[in-house]
Amino acid sequence: MIKTRKQLLEELHDSVRYEMLQREVAIKLHEDEPDDKIIDGFMQRSALGPERPITKKDLVERYTKEIAERQKTLTAIEALLKEEGGENP
Repeated sequence: MIKTRKQLLEELHDSVRYEMLQREVAIKLHEDEPDDKIIDGFMQRSALGPERPITKKDLVERYTKEIAERQKTLTAIEALLKEEGGENP
């Protein structure tokens, strides 16, 4: 089945919203920890050197920035959906 442009935009909207929620949950999970605590399972890559562990402060900073970027994407998708004559999800 071939999906319409509107269907694809709705799926993309849901996907971006899901990514935002994942980051919001990760931030919430670590909110009671000190800023300098190393977060297990996360490494920060650097083009100039080796990977290094990421702290809660780094994680929150990175995810907050990513959430803001995804919010801009959602706004654009919602504008395109409006052009398609659909309701915003």
